[in-house]
Amino acid sequence: MCFLVDSHYVEYSGYVGLISFLTVAIATLIGAIGAYVLSVRSLSPVKKLSETVRLMHIGTLDKRLPVEGPLDEVRVLAESFNALLTRQERSFQQQSEFVAATAHELRTPLATLRSLLDEQAAGCDSFTTRSHRCKIM
Repeated sequence: MCFLVDSHYVEYSGYVGLISFLTVAIATLIGAIGAYVLSVRSLSPVKKLSETVRLMHIGTLDKRLPVEGPLDEVRVLAESFNALLTRQERSFQQQSEFVAATAHELRTPLATLRSLLDEQAAGCDSFTTRSHRCKIM
């Protein structure tokens, strides 16, 4: 499209195309930067949670994830993970108590068996009267 301006033909279609292209490019760049900043800001709680979880091991099951901020998916996830850690800690504690109790209960029968085997190794008859035990060599 050409227009006569002061005895000069000016072609505006080239300028309009260039201006449109630059406007779209700048808007796209601003949108991309804004999306990046927004995603980094909104995912920072998830990053904190993952760092905390990464540092946890069997010795630190008593620590919990920080539950703060609005009631959103991240907070629900942190609360669920804390509940899981509580159940896991309780399970490890019960397992430790069971192992300790089992070891205690097995000491007496094992001690009896060991003394009987020591008597057999010494050549004594363990079924003889208890008052005439032979000396263990």
